Amino acid sequence: MRKVENTKQVFIESAVRVVARDGLDKATTKAIAADAGLNEANIYRCFESKEDLLRAAFHMEDVGFAYFLKQSLHVMYVQNTPWKEQAFQLWSVSWRFILERRDDCLFYLQ
Repeated sequence: MRKVENTKQVFIESAVRVVARDGLDKATTKAIAADAGLNEANIYRCFESKEDLLRAAFHMEDVGFAYFLKQSLHVMYVQNTPWKEQAFQLWSVSWRFILERRDDCLFYLQ
């Protein structure tokens, strides 16, 4: 079962890269499999459909960003700091997170 989970993760990460590079409309299972270095048929062993794979990719991205935000909320609770400064600090760390993850950002934009 571990091999299937690892293969699923490889496909999900490849889907993010392919969508970021080519756009959602051009993100074919063939392109995703090529990026992953795996056989295209394996996608359908791991996921019910291309849409299921893309849903998993969006979920992974959403969970990753939500986890990051949860870990970063401490900047909002600095004593004696105006709320605007606290909000700016959260925005600032979030912006750095986005800029450091080009493919993740482009994935959403595509």
